[in-house]
Amino acid sequence: MVEREVEVLAVCDAQVRLRPLGSCRGCGGCGGRCGLVEADGAGMSLDLDQFPQPPVAGQRWRLCLDESALFAAARRGYGRPLAGLLAGAAVGSGLAMRWGLAPDLPTLLGASAGLLVGLRASAAPADRANVRALPCIPDSQSPQHPAAAASSPGPHPSEEPSLP
Repeated sequence: MVEREVEVLAVCDAQVRLRPLGSCRGCGGCGGRCGLVEADGAGMSLDLDQFPQPPVAGQRWRLCLDESALFAAARRGYGRPLAGLLAGAAVGSGLAMRWGLAPDLPTLLGASAGLLVGLRASAAPADRANVRALPCIPDSQSPQHPAAAASSPGPHPSEEPSLP
């Protein structure tokens, strides 16, 4: 599970504006550049229905993304352009052989066209339906070590926090 903490900036209509805090945890590959929370100068937004309870400006939330959804996004981002490149090269080469031409230029043109089609297909907006928002537990409630867990009234580290 890939997670990233965010702060709620505003709630407007059915959209929640968020600002990412820190970097992602859980995958270790991108350092926060994966697009789980794409950030421009104004932050990012999610649909209100992705939150278990209505968020309030200033609250901190944790966005969670399952690894299977992350792999699907990687296949879309890298696999489609590669498939387009290879398919275009194969079509260009096949047409060159059928028409009795030298294969270099038609293969290059086919690969270029296939790559452009693949890039266009991979540029579709990310599916944020797989992102779940969970409220963050303040640090004072989460135990730092086993001795603190025994004396702390907070949840056990192996338990999921319950949502209000």
